[in-house]
Amino acid sequence: MDNNNYILKRLTVVGLKFYINSEYWKYEINLGNYVEVKPEPINQYDKNAMAVYHNDKKVGYVCKNENLHCEPGFYKISCMTGFSIPVVMNIIKLEDFENE
Repeated sequence: MDNNNYILKRLTVVGLKFYINSEYWKYEINLGNYVEVKPEPINQYDKNAMAVYHNDKKVGYVCKNENLHCEPGFYKISCMTGFSIPVVMNIIKLEDFENE
């Protein structure tokens, strides 16, 4: 696998604390779960925004400096950092994750 492709498709999800509470994290989201990344062109702060959904619930956004390198689709949660609610979540594009 080309490491440059892999790096571009490993994305950071931010804004988690604005969309979900600690109970959702505790019982609903785990490493290895899938999330869907969708464009949000009507976003008032960033016309290139890429929203992240878990079970049809918005959980955050792809980090603004990474969203231009992002493709819509399904990703696997590879890392979560933070305390009761993760501050950052890393996701990997499924096609890349499965080819590792």
